[in-house]
Amino acid sequence: MNASKLALLGLVLGGCSWSAFDDLADETWVDSAGAAEGVSPNQFIAAVTPGDSDLNSVFVVLGKTTDSVGSYSYTAQGELQAIGVDIRGGDGSGGGTQFGPLPSVVPVAGDPYSNNVGVAAITGAANDGDTKVVSFSADNIDMIAAQNDFNDVTGGGSPLDGPIQATALAYARTDDVAAELATTDIVLARGNQIAFVSDYDATNTPLSSCYGGTDADVVMTVAAGRFDLTDLEAANDDELVAVVNDASGTAPEIVIFDGRAIPAAWAANLMTLDTCWLDGDPDRTPLVRIAGPSGQASFGAQMVVADFDGDDDLDLAISAPDDDLVFAYINDGALGFTELEVGAPLDASGFGSSLAAGDLDGMPGDELVVGSPRSNVGDASNAGKVAVYTFSNDDFAVAMSLHDANAESEQQYGTSIAVVPWAATGTKILMVGGDEEIYTYFRTTIYDDVRAQ
Repeated sequence: MNASKLALLGLVLGGCSWSAFDDLADETWVDSAGAAEGVSPNQFIAAVTPGDSDLNSVFVVLGKTTDSVGSYSYTAQGELQAIGVDIRGGDGSGGGTQFGPLPSVVPVAGDPYSNNVGVAAITGAANDGDTKVVSFSADNIDMIAAQNDFNDVTGGGSPLDGPIQATALAYARTDDVAAELATTDIVLARGNQIAFVSDYDATNTPLSSCYGGTDADVVMTVAAGRFDLTDLEAANDDELVAVVNDASGTAPEIVIFDGRAIPAAWAANLMTLDTCWLDGDPDRTPLVRIAGPSGQASFGAQMVVADFDGDDDLDLAISAPDDDLVFAYINDGALGFTELEVGAPLDASGFGSSLAAGDLDGMPGDELVVGSPRSNVGDASNAGKVAVYTFSNDDFAVAMSLHDANAESEQQYGTSIAVVPWAATGTKILMVGGDEEIYTYFRTTIYDDVRAQ
């Protein structure tokens, strides 16, 4: 299919008001990609992009219906290339992972330092096996490395024994060394545990862990970013961010800390979260602790690290989708954070079930993208919507609202979202996934504007 026909297809199947979309970016077209070659249509529950690729663009989408991974990319000419693999059964290209049936939320992460992406789930046909992380090459979905047996890192008899679904996954570099010497670690949130795998793609990778003081503690999510800009000698030294909550949302907390605190606490046999983040210890003192909004049990379901105000200091956005809430934490440059509530559209439902961020308009500061897959569109229930926010004057404002122009009930558009670099143009691709469909939104001047045809 040539570029013009592909663009016209987007006009029929795409999901937005063109006038609203033009408020953010001119010369935009939409392609409804569907499922990747090699897999049947899916409920696309998670999507990520890695930090490096040999392709002009690449994003990886996890499908729940057939337990599959699809890799999507666009050439410099805008031609779609997509391959997929059944990750449980194995078909010779991706290999079997021994994952059990995937739950409705599965942690997926892209390695910002390589072409790898990771998926975390439980093994066993009845979800009765180990918690496992599998890394794939984003370009071809070849399996790179597998790390499992997160179940019993405390020596036996702990509440971490047995199958526990992971809640979040992140790649980070915490070596505090020059870029050419740094190695990449895996960080996994699992129940009330944060597990840390040093140098994940090497043999005999060491595993360490910290866990909550009670079973009620839940590490909701974890992410990585370079927050400590005073450490000028460590060009690739990330800090970790964790959100800890409980089933009642009693006192959620955001903690930004040095990832090396986990193996340090492990080595000292001080493995609870409070001792992992021990104030006064130079190896384990967190950079900052932020009290989250009380009473929000789902606070921490999703988190994104970005620079919303364009000042080169990393900010946070964290969602509580059960209450249709998203909170942003704006960094003043000295790790002082101001909490702001991101206003949800009046008809939003499941607001914050997915989050992404990236520069979509070419101006300083990242846009925040929020999925509401349970929102109704006209008479179509749970059709789903996505809102794109810009930040200015200390507030977030909706720049663009997207949904399928031919919305159908239970479509759940916005279940997954990703902002994907497109090297061919220096711009970004906004990807939205839902039930059986993937939508890609481009800002490009490569083609003539064909929307009026």
